[in-house]
Amino acid sequence: MATRGWLETSKVDAIDLAQQMQHQGAAAVIYTDIKRDGTLKGPNIAALRTMAQAVSMPVIASGGVGALRDLLSLLPLETYGVTGVIVGRALYTGDVSLKEAVRAIGNGRWQDVPPSLGGVGVLG
Repeated sequence: MATRGWLETSKVDAIDLAQQMQHQGAAAVIYTDIKRDGTLKGPNIAALRTMAQAVSMPVIASGGVGALRDLLSLLPLETYGVTGVIVGRALYTGDVSLKEAVRAIGNGRWQDVPPSLGGVGVLG
């Protein structure tokens, strides 16, 4: 685990800390894979799934989102409790459009609209 802008690290396990915080009343956990943060190489799906399965509070994904497909790759994790995502660098670089991201994974998202009503395939 790292704190203070990823400058200080500790041997505390992220899952152990999340579980402790849950028992103290935390409403959610933001899980950032610092090895992927800012890389635009995609989120760590396996680690996010593990975190979400280890706690009963919502998990917000952070780190690595670089394209719309990365946001779509998080949708199957909703069933485990991944309920949100933080997109940083990809918005600044223009690799992800906020409008398209909301259309893709927000309420009434693309894959929830039947083709007969104008829905489109997940990636076009």
